[in-house]
Amino acid sequence: LGGGRRVEGHVTHARASGLYTARSMLGKSGHTEPYAYLPLLYSRVDPWGLCWKFFGHNDGQLRLIGKVKSGDFSGFWLNGDEIRGGIHCTLKGESTAKEAFEILREVVEGGVALDETARSLFDECTSIQQVAEVLLNRKMHEA
Repeated sequence: LGGGRRVEGHVTHARASGLYTARSMLGKSGHTEPYAYLPLLYSRVDPWGLCWKFFGHNDGQLRLIGKVKSGDFSGFWLNGDEIRGGIHCTLKGESTAKEAFEILREVVEGGVALDETARSLFDECTSIQQVAEVLLNRKMHEA
């Protein structure tokens, strides 16, 4: 069709876009911000403890962190110096992954740019907790 096409079909998008549309239609004062939505997809299969969450966009180069065979790993999609999306998967149940999911959301939503130093440190990470230490703590110190 000559270009990219994107469909947001998740319940979080349905709720957020509906609320945004209703506020706009009702002319709520101060409602001038553009619609901003961080895409989120997730699934869980309770009998096996399998769950995953994906935030953002899956375009760019995929960088896996952790051991896929262990059933507990993360992946980040990098496009140039920008982290565009991320996923965390675990076989240990959703309750064990809450911290990882929050880190993932913060990294992707935060628009962390990877300069040469940050990219070098990011490339050495072996866990999502290390990603938080390298990227989120670095961002806080720069602010």
